[in-house]
Amino acid sequence: MYNVVEKSIPFLEKYSFWVSIALFLFWVIQKKSKLYISYLTNKAKNNYERKYFEIFAYNEKNKNHQIQLTSSWLDLYKSYWKRTNNTLLLSFIFAYISFNTTSYFRNDSDNFFKLLTISTSLFLAGLTYIQQLYRE
Repeated sequence: MYNVVEKSIPFLEKYSFWVSIALFLFWVIQKKSKLYISYLTNKAKNNYERKYFEIFAYNEKNKNHQIQLTSSWLDLYKSYWKRTNNTLLLSFIFAYISFNTTSYFRNDSDNFFKLLTISTSLFLAGLTYIQQLYRE
C-alpha cells in the first residue's frame, strides 16, 4: 500500500489542482443551473411517486398492516440538494492534497510544516462550512 501511495504522489501533484478546480466549477454549475435544479425536482417527484405506488400496492395486499408515507417529495428534493455539497467537499480535498504535495516538493521542511498547519486550518474551516450547509 505504501508503494502505491508513493508512486501516486507525482500524479497527485500534477493533476489534483485541476481536478479540484473542475469539481469546484461543477459544484457552482450544480448550485446555479436551472436545468440541474429542475432535474433534481423531477427526480424527487418521480421517486416519491414510485414509492407512493409501492406503498399503495403493499397496503392493498395487507389490509391489517397498512403503512403510510410521512414525508413529501420536497423532503426528498432537499436531501438530493444537500448531496451536491459532496462535490464541494471533494474539491476541497483535492485542493488540500495539491497544495500540500506542491509545498512538500518545493519548500524546506520548516516551511512545509508551517504551510501544512495553515492549509489544515483552512481545510477544517472548509469542512465546517460544508457541515453547516448540510444542517440548513
